[in-house]
Amino acid sequence: MSSFTLNQVRSITNTGMVLKGSTYDPCYSKGWMNTIPNISINGNTCYFDYSDTYDTSDRTLLTKIFSTISVGTSVYVEPIDYYDELKNIRTAVGGTFTYSSSFNSNKVIVGSVVSGFTFSTSYNFYDKINFVKPIQFTLGYTGGATAANYIIYSLPNKNNTSFSNSGILGSALNFEEYVEVSGSTLNSGRLRCYGVIKLKDSQELLYTVNTLTNEDLFTAKTTLKYFIRGSSNISVQEKPEGSLGAFTVYDQNLLKQDCYDNQNEYQTFLRSQSLGNTYYGYWLPCQSCGNFVESASYANNGNRTLFYANSIYFSIAQLATTVNNVTTSPFAVYTNRSYTAQSSLISAVTLASSSSNVKLDISHPSLQGWSVDIFTDPDLTQKLSTSFYRSGTPGFDQSYILLLYGQYLPKTVYCVFDGPTKLTVTLSV
Repeated sequence: MSSFTLNQVRSITNTGMVLKGSTYDPCYSKGWMNTIPNISINGNTCYFDYSDTYDTSDRTLLTKIFSTISVGTSVYVEPIDYYDELKNIRTAVGGTFTYSSSFNSNKVIVGSVVSGFTFSTSYNFYDKINFVKPIQFTLGYTGGATAANYIIYSLPNKNNTSFSNSGILGSALNFEEYVEVSGSTLNSGRLRCYGVIKLKDSQELLYTVNTLTNEDLFTAKTTLKYFIRGSSNISVQEKPEGSLGAFTVYDQNLLKQDCYDNQNEYQTFLRSQSLGNTYYGYWLPCQSCGNFVESASYANNGNRTLFYANSIYFSIAQLATTVNNVTTSPFAVYTNRSYTAQSSLISAVTLASSSSNVKLDISHPSLQGWSVDIFTDPDLTQKLSTSFYRSGTPGFDQSYILLLYGQYLPKTVYCVFDGPTKLTVTLSV
């Protein structure tokens, strides 16, 4: 990694920024959780499980708080209404605990109950889907003794000029990236990022690893440029900076391990290089990690990775032909197997290997207005219901269908393009 360069991946420009160096950290009094944990109460011990939380502000806040406060620190949770309609359980969950430990990268918080958090042998696991709103931690610790360095953004907005929408992960989430503040005379150069959190009043903090000098840029039009270290690629670099998706991480067993929101393709490309040989990164055009569209078998099969060895790029065109002085322009499906050779008319294709996933790329603009579905029978009466992953809308960027190799995928399937007419391509996989 040391030989790689720093590459600019995003930038934002706005007013309302102030740099604070070695000063009071407001996250302890104004930190705010946006997601809900599962809560388990076993006797005198309570567990707050945020393992399925992908909100980067929440994850950074959890890491910052529970890697800083001392064991035994008092934490209060205001009781939150809980209603399990199926089991007819209605209660409120909350109370006071003292912090004991955390694990799973600070996603699971363990405490010793002081009061509240009533224990029941018949019902002691509280599913996050049954809480009416997120819980909030009120700490018996103000952070007054903990110096922090950060850029505070007091005029954040809802578009891509906010910290939280810029996809910054930082060293709090084990990534290396930097920020450069234009117009700064006291904090020049590239500053390593620790992470970003969004406070209770919607102000945002971008923490730096570097020590900052106090600098007020509130009324100035300030540009922040973000950099990630890695080996660049011109084709990826030229992807739209504001086209955001989710950066997903998979392990060698093809199981999804993590996901990060608000990432463009260039950020994902560079971050993937830091994963080593045991993990793999992939970009999906879903701005939120909770918005994946998966077939039932895919979702219930450990979220298998999106790797593929075969790719087919489809387009649709009308080819004018004249017979007996009558000209017709029927629609037809074309393919470009290598993405570089001239497209050719196709009605059937046999893949060289039948033991790997197949990506059907349906992003060509000519497919706009067409629907694309996979059938398992030549009469086109039975749609494929398992062993596939679908992304996007035909005719738009990052639209594809991934056929997942396995025992439930037939050797032959039928790809149907339905628009002004119906066209079928037979795929032997």
